[in-house]
Amino acid sequence: MKKRIAIIESGFINFYIENLVSLCRKNGVSIDLITNKKDSEYKELFDKTFFIFENFSHKNFRRRKELEDKIKSIIDISAYDYIFADGLGLSFCCTVFHNPTLAFTLKSYKNFFYKKIIQIGHIRRLFNERFYYKNSPKIFVVSNILADDYEKHCKIDKDKITIVYPGSQIAKDEDTRPFSKISDDEFFIIGQSSTGLVPKGGYIFLKALRIFRKKYPRIRFRARMIYPKYKKFSLLYFYLKLFRLENFVEVLPYQKAMKDFYNSLNCFCCVSQYEAFGRVVTEAMSYKLPVILTSNIGAVDVVMDNETAFVCLANKKVEENIADKLASVYKNYNNLEQFGEIARESVKKYTWEKMAKDIFYTLY
Repeated sequence: MKKRIAIIESGFINFYIENLVSLCRKNGVSIDLITNKKDSEYKELFDKTFFIFENFSHKNFRRRKELEDKIKSIIDISAYDYIFADGLGLSFCCTVFHNPTLAFTLKSYKNFFYKKIIQIGHIRRLFNERFYYKNSPKIFVVSNILADDYEKHCKIDKDKITIVYPGSQIAKDEDTRPFSKISDDEFFIIGQSSTGLVPKGGYIFLKALRIFRKKYPRIRFRARMIYPKYKKFSLLYFYLKLFRLENFVEVLPYQKAMKDFYNSLNCFCCVSQYEAFGRVVTEAMSYKLPVILTSNIGAVDVVMDNETAFVCLANKKVEENIADKLASVYKNYNNLEQFGEIARESVKKYTWEKMAKDIFYTLY
């Protein structure tokens, strides 16, 4: 019987869809596309293209059930070996998940009453997450943290879950700057990227900097923090004033050229409250930067503590742990040239092409 697969154009699949299609072609697998984009740039790659003109929601379970019914009305799902999607999570799909479940996310909320309000407001979603994916033929996740999350909170058999590490924007050799030592009259430049002040670790980062400044007053440092939502009298502005860091932290808008940002740093921090993987970790490492990450970041799977990156325990003293690790990196910085080279080499293999191969050879 001819091998056959359908791909739903959703999530991050645009990063690796061409690699996945190429593998299907080379191995004699017929491949169809399901898309909600009338002018999809990928439709010429496929044998057949089916159009469904509505948003592909991964959070609204009622809309998801409607989408399932529509897909079943235009194709015979039993005619396919697999139907594959990225981030969408239909009950009959093989899906790559890049985000934790709501049940996992709620554990990071420290305010008891706020947590209960969210639980009550999303009770249907929490219930559906617990049972919805049980019949999926295969679940892909991007880290061990996420594998444990979906096994525990969605009641998925461990044998159905496969870890596939995502690709990232690995720096080209010509884009990395030569290593240079820090002299006594230069600042130690620390970087961090926050699309969200609380979940992406902006608040943790600022608290760590406050401790770092007080505990190690002789270290001359400056921080560069990407926070696109920043404006005067925002919450971040308030914390900078409260922690007396306004003269130590430069807040940056969205960076179109991350190359310039990474090359302006001596160290990079990824200290989110939770992170399914954290592609900024492997990106920063590809620029030969010493990277500090907390143990609740999925990317801990692909680093070696004290050999390619520095891992801090994400416990009650996480901010102090980060401050101490920053001091350690600073004190040893002038001897970290080889460390940066090893870190860069270790992440070169994490490409979207490799992710496509891992997915295809798991399915076939």
